[in-house]
Amino acid sequence: MTKGQVEQTVAGGRDSGIADVDYLLSHFPGAVSVYDADLKLIAANEQHWELTEIPRADFGPGATYEDIVRYIAKRGGYGEDVDVEATVAERMLAVRQDHWKFERVQRGRHIAGYTATTPSGGVICCQQDVTEEKETEQRLIALTKELGSARDLAEAANKAKSEFLAMMSHEIRTPLNGIIGMSELLSARATDSTQKTHLDVILKSGHALLAIINDVLDLSRIEAGRLDLQARPFNLRAEVEEVATLLGSRIEKSDVDLVVRYNPSLPDWYVGDATRIRQLLVNLVGNALKFTHEGHVLLDVDGAVENGRTSLTVSVRDTGIGIPEEHQNAIFERFEQAGSGSTRRYGGAGLGLAICRHLVEAMQGKIDVESEVGKGSRFWFSVRLNHAEGEAEATPDLTGTRALLLDDIAANCDAMAELLRHCGAEVDVIDNVPEATALAMFAAASERPYDFIILDCHLPGVEALASGAWVRGRRPPVVALSTAAAGKPVDGMDRYAACLLKPLRRSALLTAVGGVRPRTPARVA
Repeated sequence: MTKGQVEQTVAGGRDSGIADVDYLLSHFPGAVSVYDADLKLIAANEQHWELTEIPRADFGPGATYEDIVRYIAKRGGYGEDVDVEATVAERMLAVRQDHWKFERVQRGRHIAGYTATTPSGGVICCQQDVTEEKETEQRLIALTKELGSARDLAEAANKAKSEFLAMMSHEIRTPLNGIIGMSELLSARATDSTQKTHLDVILKSGHALLAIINDVLDLSRIEAGRLDLQARPFNLRAEVEEVATLLGSRIEKSDVDLVVRYNPSLPDWYVGDATRIRQLLVNLVGNALKFTHEGHVLLDVDGAVENGRTSLTVSVRDTGIGIPEEHQNAIFERFEQAGSGSTRRYGGAGLGLAICRHLVEAMQGKIDVESEVGKGSRFWFSVRLNHAEGEAEATPDLTGTRALLLDDIAANCDAMAELLRHCGAEVDVIDNVPEATALAMFAAASERPYDFIILDCHLPGVEALASGAWVRGRRPPVVALSTAAAGKPVDGMDRYAACLLKPLRRSALLTAVGGVRPRTPARVA
């Protein structure tokens, strides 16, 4: 019961009689004693006598609070070797306060209590044995100190480990770069096919080992709290295209395309850490290419511009093997991959995505994954970056021109069509050669011929479309697309106005079509 309830009960007890007070006090938890305005004991419950160990015969109703305090002090209830009279005087002053809390030790037991003054000037005293609580508190304090010491030791050990890893990673990279460099020189000069094969194995193994070492170095820096982000102007579009070109040149499977889509409405220049953004792109796109055997990987940059800032969303979508749902929550943890077989089959240490998560969080952003087994995955991260001043890339005016795009990868056509339409061109997209040929011939015979055609030069039957003599000689220039894995077209190069490598760079595509002018007047709405 609360102190207020005690006061109300005692006040009511005086009106109803001492018998009622005794009855009510007997139902209180803990020791309760009640004193009148002269600090003489009126009543006390059974717990009072048991807890205080005061002789009931000597200190029953009528005994003064001063006598009770003096008895307890002489018995050592307020500590050994205390000044009895000074203790009595101190407590006689304290008990006259409206509310007073106190603690004391009695025969090794901790007793806590409080007093409250009643409306009539009397005093209610409640006491309770809190020995177990005190012992628990002391154990918790001791345990907290032990845990704090253990934490400090663990942090020191972790810091030492991180510093050791950082030093060793740096020392290992130096000779490894020498091995990779010499292997590249030998591979370029090797003429024997067997030797070249062996050197290629050394090169691939060296690059794989270097990637793991770089990840360990980054992770050790993160753990040591030494991950510092730079804030400098950089061209995001250039970083995206350079990463795509770098990784696209390493694609060994000719049936996998790497596609870049950069929202043409977004600025190119931002303030941020270009190195870390590039690292994010390399990790996410590299992972997607590793686990994709056919189809495509789409690197998509989109966002919303507001008040000199852009809320960017960069996603990497693939048509690969996908990630089981039960592994998706742990995929961004260190040393985790999508199942135990992934490491054996695809290699890697499972550090790349963990590092990506740390980098994005350091940029105050968010990273996540959506995936379905057998259908592919989409990794994405979102950050907010301030705009920066920088040299803008020239954009040709294609207003009034018509273009025909032919590619069996819809994502590639969509990215090209969006860019060309942004420049003012009218674009038609076809995914198969027969329909594209029919449409091109129909347009050539009409008053609205195509001004240029962009096509994947490795599609079956595309040669006829590229080299055919059309109606009245209206055969528009044809821009061929190829992949590094498939190789550039060799035969019949003269049939193409230009040949571009996938993944396409914005500047290369617009340069190839930038000089085209509409051969018929633009239609007036």
